[in-house]
Amino acid sequence: MPLLMGLGIDYGSYFIAQSEEEQAAGKELRQALVRAFVTTGPGIAATALTTVFTFGTLLLTGFKGVAELGFVGGGGILLALLATSFRFPTRQWVYSLCWSLVAAGLSYGLRRQLLVLLA
Repeated sequence: MPLLMGLGIDYGSYFIAQSEEEQAAGKELRQALVRAFVTTGPGIAATALTTVFTFGTLLLTGFKGVAELGFVGGGGILLALLATSFRFPTRQWVYSLCWSLVAAGLSYGLRRQLLVLLA
């Protein structure tokens, strides 16, 4: 599990860094998320699939424990790729919505409850 977290967290950090860079360049959130997805998506997908295939080679070993590591590792990386592709853009959009509600006068307590519900 720590191995998968260490490998999978990179994908999200690349996406978030790119979307923040796009927002700093003056793009609106939606445009920044689309641009981040278009620019970092192919690289993230390529590295994730390469890692999945690398873990897949462990399935060819005769030792059951190592083969199971390959199955779990490859599947975990695919799930990390899916989470990066769909969960991070949605989460950034929801958080920006919550902060805009705060700017509109929503109290701290209500904002915190909303963030907890949506996280």
